[in-house]
Amino acid sequence: MKLLEALEIAFEIKAQECRHETVGIPREATVS
Repeated sequence: MKLLEALEIAFEIKAQECRHETVGIPREATVS
C-alpha cells in the first residue's frame, strides 16, 4: 500500500509541523 505509506509519512510531517496544535489529540483518533 504505497498510498497508505505516503499518507503515514505526510501525517508524520504535518504532526511535527503543528505538534503544539495536535498535542492533545491521540494519533488513533486523527487517523480513524
